[in-house]
Amino acid sequence: MTHRLVDDMRWPHGSFSLRHRILLGGLMPAIVESWYPTSNDTYGVLLEDDVEVSPLYYAWLKFSILQYRYTLAGRRASSRMFGVSLYQQKNIELRPEGRQPFDPHKLFEGLSLHSTTPYLSQIPCSWGAAYFPEHWREFHSYLALRLSELALPISEPLVPAIRSNKWPRSWKKYFIELVYLRGYTMLYPNYPDFESLSTNHLEKGTHVKTSRVDEKKKALFEVPLLDRDASLVDSLPGGPGHERLPAWDALPTLDLWGALASEHELLERGWQTTRMLGSCGRRLPSLGPEDLAHPRYDARELLCERVWDRETEGRLVDAQPLAVRGQVPPPPPAQAQAQGAAPPVVARARAPAQDLDDERLAAARQDEPLVRRRGAHDHAQEDEAVRALEVDDADAGSRTGLFPDDDETAPVRGHERSGAAAAAAAADEQQQPGDARAQRRVVDLAVRRAHAEEVELGLDESESEQVTVDDAQQGKRARA
Repeated sequence: MTHRLVDDMRWPHGSFSLRHRILLGGLMPAIVESWYPTSNDTYGVLLEDDVEVSPLYYAWLKFSILQYRYTLAGRRASSRMFGVSLYQQKNIELRPEGRQPFDPHKLFEGLSLHSTTPYLSQIPCSWGAAYFPEHWREFHSYLALRLSELALPISEPLVPAIRSNKWPRSWKKYFIELVYLRGYTMLYPNYPDFESLSTNHLEKGTHVKTSRVDEKKKALFEVPLLDRDASLVDSLPGGPGHERLPAWDALPTLDLWGALASEHELLERGWQTTRMLGSCGRRLPSLGPEDLAHPRYDARELLCERVWDRETEGRLVDAQPLAVRGQVPPPPPAQAQAQGAAPPVVARARAPAQDLDDERLAAARQDEPLVRRRGAHDHAQEDEAVRALEVDDADAGSRTGLFPDDDETAPVRGHERSGAAAAAAAADEQQQPGDARAQRRVVDLAVRRAHAEEVELGLDESESEQVTVDDAQQGKRARA
């Protein structure tokens, strides 16, 4: 059916290209590899297969992009706007306790703002949106660096207290990280009654597991579409006859958690986190007007080459000198071994013993530049890791083979801990005040209930969020 549909497709509005993937790539490659900007005047509109658009969607996008990208005032101010959404948010999905209802009209009215003003939000929209070329190129580079784990492990969170940290197979997890580090925002429409330029019909697919979604649940996500005769300007701020898109400085701004924040606050949060990670030898842009007005969109400013020290349970440490390709560092000194100190972990796999040549290794370590040794060794260790974990090259973009803990059959993390680690965790919990432990239990229960509802509906972005064995057994009994 899909082949017949695309074979008969005609596009009279310009050039048209179709890409056929031989093997299933998964959601991350499907989105990330769908667009490679050729200039800074091309825009990618991402639409999933269960999204419907309004007849006015193109007019809204052109109206907004011209205002904030091609006017002198807009271009100067909006370099950190990464796209324009077609969909109006009815929920905030990124809070740790789960999805929460969201009504921008009530929020802005209570703050004496125009209730239907468009607004900026850090949340990237995947249910119909246009993305900008500079930011999309930077995302490609950022994603490659992030998945390489040269800076920090995939499991190491960058954004605090956010649900997307549990979405390792979702492209939005990594785009959200980039947005947070940079202080980027997206423009959202805000028409009365949640009328939008796109809507999602919750059809059966990767996220929605059943075709029998009741109307009450659909109402949580479906929004009415602006029809062909509607006006894009009548409900905008400015008064009768003077309605127009607000100036950049007049747009309300929301962070990833749906809270009002200033542009400077968003920039400061990301800048402080980036400074903690290091700048990879490049000058970290300041928060001064010159750097803010002319961003470089270079993801290499954000992630520096580090290794993960397992002895300190997730702390980032400066990278150690690494060997050339096909070789490994020498064993630790005998004194350290005698004291029982574990050698520093600098790679995920070791080369075979027969490939080692101590004399060549010593000469190479003296002659080869440090950067070259690092890069070559990283390639060797990644090749070994791929072979050891039997990663399917066709799905390497999602790196599912490198996330064995995310599989449904994988044991729960808590059951893998050693007796000493479990005892230490129990001791730490006993030391916490009773109120803190009770509050954590309440939050955990709220998160679990929200997750259970989303799993039932099939709307959870994360296919790898873990539940306990008891929860899984209870779900099976309930379905039976």
